[in-house]
Formats: sequence, C-alpha cells, structure tokens
Amino acid sequence: MKNLPKNKNIYIYGKKIYIDYFKKGKRIRKSTGLNYSALSFAFVRNHYDLFLEENIKDLQEKYYELEQQQRNSFKQNPSIPNTFDQISQILLKEKSFLKANTNHTYSSLRKTILSFLEKHNIFYLDDFKREHSFLFLENLKEQNLKPKTITSLCFFLKNIFDYALENEALIKNPFFIPKMKQSLNLQKTHFKIFSLNEMIHLIKHSQGDLRLFLILAFFTGARTGEILALQYKDLDFQKNEIHIFKSLSVAGIIDTPKTKSSQRVIDMLELIKEELLPLKQKHSLQDFIIKSKRTSLMRQFYRLLENLNYEKRRLYDTRHSFASLMLSQGEEPMWVGCKMLGHKDLNETFRTYAKYLPKEVTHRATFLRGIKLT
Repeated sequence: MKNLPKNKNIYIYGKKIYIDYFKKGKRIRKSTGLNYSALSFAFVRNHYDLFLEENIKDLQEKYYELEQQQRNSFKQNPSIPNTFDQISQILLKEKSFLKANTNHTYSSLRKTILSFLEKHNIFYLDDFKREHSFLFLENLKEQNLKPKTITSLCFFLKNIFDYALENEALIKNPFFIPKMKQSLNLQKTHFKIFSLNEMIHLIKHSQGDLRLFLILAFFTGARTGEILALQYKDLDFQKNEIHIFKSLSVAGIIDTPKTKSSQRVIDMLELIKEELLPLKQKHSLQDFIIKSKRTSLMRQFYRLLENLNYEKRRLYDTRHSFASLMLSQGEEPMWVGCKMLGHKDLNETFRTYAKYLPKEVTHRATFLRGIKLT
C-alpha cells in the first residue's frame, strides 16, 4: 500500500480488509472486520494506527456512522443520480450506439428489473440489500423465464451497481450473483434438427410465405432475421449468390446482421434458384421476399408441426438443420460454417456441430498399400 511505512500494510482477503504490521520483529495480521469498499478502505488507511491500538468494535461503529452519513448525503444531493430509474436510464443512453435489437433487449431487461424493484418498494440504490439478490433470482425463476433471460437480467442489474460505484453514487455493491449453473440448473441447450425427409415433408405441406421461408431457411442456413430482411435486389441469379448484409430485428427494425462475419455472400443452391427466379419477374427489386411478420410465420410453423404430428421445435432450428445435414453429407466445414452460416472461424462451427461430421476413416493412405521401398 503506497504512502504507508514499509512495516505496515493493508490488504483484502475474502472481501474483508486486513492490516499487516510488525511488532517486536514478529509479523502480525489483523482483521478490521470491515467489508471492502472505496469508503471503508479509505477509512482504514486514515485510521491505520488506531486499528493497532484501539478496540476494533469502537472503530467499526465509527465507520458505520460515517457510512450512514455518506448514504444520507447521496439521497439528499439531487446532483448525484442515486435511483435505479436514473442510473438505468443513463446506462441505456450510453449503450444507444449498439444495434437496435440489442437496445430493444436492454430496454426490456430494464423494464423487468424496475417492475421487481417497485413491487418491493426499492427505489434508491442504497435501499437494495444483499438478501434482495436472492429474492430477485427466486422471483425470476417463479416466472418460468428461460435461464438465458434470467442470466441477462442478473448481469444487467449488476451493471447498474457497477456503474454507480464507478461514478461514486454508491459506497459498495450489495448485489450478489450466485453460481448461475447451480442456481438455474443450466445445461447446454440441445437443438432439435429436422432430417432431410422431414424438411421436404414440411415444405410440401406448407404454402405461401411459410413455404418460401422454409426453403430459404433449410437450404441456406441463414438466420430468421436475415431471411426476413432479404429483398429481390439481394439476389444475383447470374452468379447464383444471395447477399446478406442486413437483418430484421424482433422489434421490426432493419439493422446489420448479428456479427461482422455475418455480413456475407452465400451460394444460391439450384433448388432455391428454381423457386425464386419465377417470383423475381413479378416483383420489384425493392420488394421483400417474405412479407409476413415473424410472429405470423411462427404461428403458421407451429400449427404445421402440430398438424403433421411433429415434435414442437423452434423456427431457428431450421438453421441448425441445414448445418447438420450438410456436414453429415460430407460438405466442407469451411463452406458450411464460414461461408453459409457466417461463423467467424471453424472453431465456432466445430464447437456446435462436431458430432455431425462424418465418422473418422479408420484406414488412411490406402493408396500406398503394396508399394515396395526395397
């Protein structure tokens, strides 16, 4: 610790502040009993010698009085944002440069968090206690939210406290995130793919925009938003290519695709070309290929699955089905993952779809058999 004599030291262990000093040639470690925060650390530093001599409990009481004064000053000072509403609003403004879909997600997370806090009369940052963390998590689990959603909500709430600490609107962070895997019984999501026969069966029993969507989804591997954003101007029938440089968000906003590598030019397979070429003659280049909304497509898709007695699956599983089909049939992973799916590299492809790769060949370089070197 700077500006302290060499024989004196302050350090953190297990979130508690300790002092370290030598007495009669013997090193002594002593707990202050205070949880670490910027305020408590400064207090220990300013009262270091007193912690060596005076009663620890008396010093702790003195600190708690100081801490309470600081809290009151936060609440009484209108220039310092000290409510969840204020801080979360500032956070959203700072994230406004992000993609529209991401901003929509953050706004939704903020709304859910504020709803919980208002329900429990928690308005000021300082009113939130450690036990409220567990109450918050239990409340989310009772709503049967997806583990991914619960995780996002917890980390957004943590971001609120982190921001407050960085801007000195809070003394310490009371939010505690337990190990999410154990708390939510998180398991790796296993997608449910369609076989080639199922793909064809679904297409043959669908019509209109749903049929067109399934053809594109099953045989390009593009994401739902990417397909919904496609216009006829994005199709190149001379080079047999489809240009994917935009995506339609859940909020209905046209934006760039999910990642930089997602902006790509993919191959237009023959069966897609046969389907789209006649349609191009009837539409302008500015027309969207799929005119139905995402929610409408999902309803039609679920109804179709039910009518055909198929297990319910996500619309997004069409993308996984394309990847698993192509890889299992021996198509090059680089083509499937990086060109068609828009993965950054093959690691991403293998991490998700390794089990669909053809089984390893047990006998290699068979062409060398029979060659005599002597």
